[in-house]
Amino acid sequence: MSSKDVSAAINCSAEGQATKRVSVRPEVPRIDLTLPGRLRADDVQAILRIGRSFFYQGIKDGKYPQPDFREGSISFWKNSTLLKFLNGGVE
Repeated sequence: MSSKDVSAAINCSAEGQATKRVSVRPEVPRIDLTLPGRLRADDVQAILRIGRSFFYQGIKDGKYPQPDFREGSISFWKNSTLLKFLNGGVE
């Protein structure tokens, strides 16, 4: 097998077509924030469309709201807290 054959095998899918890396952001979850409920950190990050490190640094800096409560090591935000934040900033 020549070096051309090796590189072709690496850059082709099983069907023989060239593959391309695509960055895909997760879809924003469809959550009705007007209803009572709670959100985990992953839900809040997806709604705000930001990454984990940036989110927690923003909480530390006061840019994003603090969690309303915790259960063990899991943080939760009330839907109403996030709705208030989205409508006018941190409470």
